[in-house]
Amino acid sequence: MKPSLLLFSILILFYFSSASKVPHSVLDTARNTLRTSLYYYIFPADTISPDRGGGLAVGGIGNELCPLTVIQRKIYLEDGLPLQFFPFNHKRGVVRLSTDLNIQFAFPDSCNQTMVWKLEDYDISTGKYFVGVNGTAGKPGQKSLANWFKIEPFGRDYKLRYCPSVCKFCKVICKGVGLVIDQNGKRRLALSDVPYKIVFRQA
Repeated sequence: MKPSLLLFSILILFYFSSASKVPHSVLDTARNTLRTSLYYYIFPADTISPDRGGGLAVGGIGNELCPLTVIQRKIYLEDGLPLQFFPFNHKRGVVRLSTDLNIQFAFPDSCNQTMVWKLEDYDISTGKYFVGVNGTAGKPGQKSLANWFKIEPFGRDYKLRYCPSVCKFCKVICKGVGLVIDQNGKRRLALSDVPYKIVFRQA
């Protein structure tokens, strides 16, 4: 084989080998790639159960208006609040599977909190790690571990997972994000062994 042809073959193999390592992009309900510049609603993948609930939003904890936490609307016709996704590696503005990203609700609120998702401290009374807001977008590292989530495949749909890899030497929790009904009947997002099966619809 001529040297030029051999070099060309090596480059082709390298290209396809590198391309195969790029995680697949996340798709919305219209089978379009999720983009960082667009807004989306997160809905339950279940379209049959009458108790499936609606989209994700924010709500107070217990009977208080503030601080806010991430909840699911009880009525399935409710869209919730639109969100944006900001991956750690945001090349080409594409949201990809199993990569670190910040999740942020589109609208500010009256509680003087940012709308960036954040894993809350361990709740002794419930034994849960709930997902709240008031996180900080970007700044990957040891101090921002609570702000990073991942979207992973779950059958033909998706699930959220907390397992940040933005700090290589940090010891982190790795667990799916599920739904927990608290004592006030609110559906809150929390780390769980039973992940919340979801889909994304462009707002």
